[in-house]
Amino acid sequence: MGYCNPGDKVKITYQFKNSQSTTYESNVSPIDVTTGKVNPSGTANYNSEGYRITFNSPQGAYGQIQITVVDYQLYTDGGNNYIRAILCGQTSFSKNPDGSFADGANITSPVVIDNTVHCPVVSTPDDKCEITILSNGQTLFQAQGDCPVNFTVACGDECPNGYCKIDCETYPGYCCINEAEIKSLSNQLKS
Repeated sequence: MGYCNPGDKVKITYQFKNSQSTTYESNVSPIDVTTGKVNPSGTANYNSEGYRITFNSPQGAYGQIQITVVDYQLYTDGGNNYIRAILCGQTSFSKNPDGSFADGANITSPVVIDNTVHCPVVSTPDDKCEITILSNGQTLFQAQGDCPVNFTVACGDECPNGYCKIDCETYPGYCCINEAEIKSLSNQLKS
C-alpha cells in the first residue's frame, strides 16, 4: 500500500513486541511499507509451511529422493551438483563443527517442487519480524525485531490515522495524540 504524496515528508513510527517505539523520517515520498516474518539467515527458497522436493541422486536406493523441506540450496563442488536442505522442524542448514556447511546430496537431475505437500508442523524461526520501507521499489530502511510489528505513517504535517493533532509549545508546534487515549482520559474524567 502506498503512503503520502510526492514531496511530503514522511514519518513512520514502528514498534516490535516488548520494545520502545522508534521513528524513521524520510524526505522521499511516496513510500510503501511491508511487514512480515524474517526468513532464517542464508535461505533463498524458504517457506515456513514446507514443500516436497524430488530429485535423482546416486545416494538414493532407486536413484530418486523425495523429502519435505522448508528450504533448499543448490551448489557445485568439484564439477558435481549438490543439494542441501532445511528439513521440517529445523531453522538452518546443517553445519560441521568448524562452522562450514555439511555436505549435501549429489544430484543428477533438476529439482521438482510440489507445493501441495507441507510439513506436519509449521516452522517458526525465532519468531522474528521485519519492517521494510520502500520508494519506487528501492529499500530506504529495514529493521528486525520480535513479532509482532506495528506501525503508523504520517505524511507532511498530518498525524497518522487514529491520532488527533493538538497545538503545543514544543517543536514542531503540534503533537499527535492517540484517539483511544483521549477517549480513555475522557471516560476517567467523567467518572
